Amino acid sequence: MNHPRLPAALALVLTLVALSAFADDAAIFAEYPGTYAIYRDTRFGDESYLGICYAGEDTLLIRSFEPKTGNELLLAVPFALRDGSPEPGESPRVLKGEMASSQAASRVLPTIMNWTREWYANREAIDSNVSYAVNTDDDYRYAYWIPVLRLEGIGNDGRLELVTAGFVRDDQDARFFAFEGLPEPKDAESFAIAKKDPMEVEIDGLRIPLDGNWVSEDGRVYRIAEKTPQDAVFMVETVNLREQGINDARQLMELMMVANQNTVFLAEGSRVFMTGDQHNFFKRIYDPATGSVSIQQTQVIERDENYTSIASLACFETIYRQNAAFFDGVIY
Repeated sequence: MNHPRLPAALALVLTLVALSAFADDAAIFAEYPGTYAIYRDTRFGDESYLGICYAGEDTLLIRSFEPKTGNELLLAVPFALRDGSPEPGESPRVLKGEMASSQAASRVLPTIMNWTREWYANREAIDSNVSYAVNTDDDYRYAYWIPVLRLEGIGNDGRLELVTAGFVRDDQDARFFAFEGLPEPKDAESFAIAKKDPMEVEIDGLRIPLDGNWVSEDGRVYRIAEKTPQDAVFMVETVNLREQGINDARQLMELMMVANQNTVFLAEGSRVFMTGDQHNFFKRIYDPATGSVSIQQTQVIERDENYTSIASLACFETIYRQNAAFFDGVIY
């Protein structure tokens, strides 16, 4: 059986640094090229998926897919500022499909234009808050870590919601360019974690409340190994973010939420939040290699002006659901 994936935090930081190196100084989108967000839209009846990927140089790749008919549209839309508002800089290029192929396809460009203008008008407030809402004819809900337009959803009826986000490996990455809906995961084997004597361990000066269920070979990575060699894993790594070109914990959180190599990020149930001064996220991830969902809990702790510790715990979601209080007590 495969195990819940949790990459070494230092290796993940290096991956994020590589992403940061590609961020350009475009006039409109202060974004990392290759990041994307995909939305499920049922506002007009039939279900459709609308994806936005930042291609660099103020250009968006926009893809729609309609599961009922299989209709697909892929556009490249360059943007420019006109009178202080983002507008198409030149005619959109149709890369696949036809803009008049369906009612849903015909709505794609006007929809993205509305979203882009609304985000741009409120971008400073959006980026200054963990979450933000704009009440207009359409009630926009934003979260700072979501790629491209920061849009989480519209309204509160669930008809327009973020379903996944990430970073494309290349122009063949099926997670964006062939997305047809979320996978149907299978449950991993679960069990109730027995109560054992508490123990406190120290990693990089942080004191962590564990118990006898956790074992370690090196005093840095701790595992629970009841049904498999790694039912759950906990680790801490401490890095100098500024040496890596990352400004602060908030920027690190933004990057960590979308750097899901070879896995599918599941927006439903995932969240970014604060506990005191600490940045946290809870992330659900579908792994095609196992067909199952894992959860990752991470807290980013700024130790001083130079060093930041990343404490992360991962396990199969089925195990987490049965033992949520046990795992939450480690991270939070």
